[in-house]
Amino acid sequence: MDTYIPEQRYPWPTTLKTRDTDRIIRELATLKGKPILDCIREACEHEIQRERLKTPLWEVQPLLDRIAPALPKPA
Repeated sequence: MDTYIPEQRYPWPTTLKTRDTDRIIRELATLKGKPILDCIREACEHEIQRERLKTPLWEVQPLLDRIAPALPKPA
């Protein structure tokens, strides 16, 4: 992968390491009409929330074990 350093628009460095990453985040920022850094923060917050809402397998497995006898057997 090549390193791509986009033009500076903020008083601190904003470096996205690949052209694809830069393209994606700029497209999101354009669609939302928001600054790039706001979009990055928002996307990360949403992803953190999604990860926290996932149900761990060890919480689901006891239920699966209880209903397994009632499930149809494969032919």
